[in-house]
Amino acid sequence: MASISIRPAPAAKEMILTPVITLKGHENYLRSISYLPDGKQMISGSDDKAARRWNLEAAKEIEKARKFCEYRVNAVVVSGDSRWLVTAGGEYHHGPGELKAWEVDTGIVKTFHGNSQEVLCID
Repeated sequence: MASISIRPAPAAKEMILTPVITLKGHENYLRSISYLPDGKQMISGSDDKAARRWNLEAAKEIEKARKFCEYRVNAVVVSGDSRWLVTAGGEYHHGPGELKAWEVDTGIVKTFHGNSQEVLCID
């Protein structure tokens, strides 16, 4: 029979996180962020129905927020080539989910239909 020895884990050192930058603009809870591959920009999605594009070096919003969803933006993701931003959203028990792709350079938005419920995540 094997013997088992159980010891308490060593105490973790106290970790204090210090903000490097603070980005202000969303009017409600932040649900999701996605970095562009260059690491210099970030997209955020919020309960305020908007997706925002941020310049991380300048610590400011690049362009005005776009209202992407009727209820809220649950998830955002940026394509590997930085060409597309995809948002997912909806509201629990309020009809179909929302899935939209925005071509970053042109601003063209494509809407995908067929989700019967709120879309919570994308990859």
